[in-house]
Amino acid sequence: MENENQNTEIEQEKGRFDTPVTDTPMQAQNEPQVQPRQYQQTVKLPNEPVKHMSLGVASIVLGGISMMCCWMYGLGVIPALIGAIFGLIALIKGEKRARVLGGIGLGLSLVGLILGIVMIVTYASMINWNNVTIENLMTIQDIDPDNRDEVLRWLQQFFNIDISRYVY
Repeated sequence: MENENQNTEIEQEKGRFDTPVTDTPMQAQNEPQVQPRQYQQTVKLPNEPVKHMSLGVASIVLGGISMMCCWMYGLGVIPALIGAIFGLIALIKGEKRARVLGGIGLGLSLVGLILGIVMIVTYASMINWNNVTIENLMTIQDIDPDNRDEVLRWLQQFFNIDISRYVY
């Protein structure tokens, strides 16, 4: 008996909210008007992507590549610049996890950029810029390509350091 009373009460409650609202004054006096609830807080689902997360990950990858490629005649400077830009965007506009990844990527990219610039300066300091002229470069036509010593002497004029130990 008690179970039946509960079922009828539930059905009456459902019926009260399922009836269509009309504009008649008689119905408005008999039934209380129920306002729909409005929630201020939005719930974020766990599978929803974090804003700018991919830029943070790309910044970390590019920063790592730039650090590994810094010794390649400064080639690591290019991914370092791109990674620093991606990391900065993720750091400024991203959400919490994207900001962390953007900060890490920005740091790696800046280290890779500094290493690349140091390597470019190091390589540039090895060159004897006073001897790099069109006339000296054209003298390659006068040497025998099969004579290793002549080629090494011709090359040595363009460097400040002894390159004979680097050539096999």
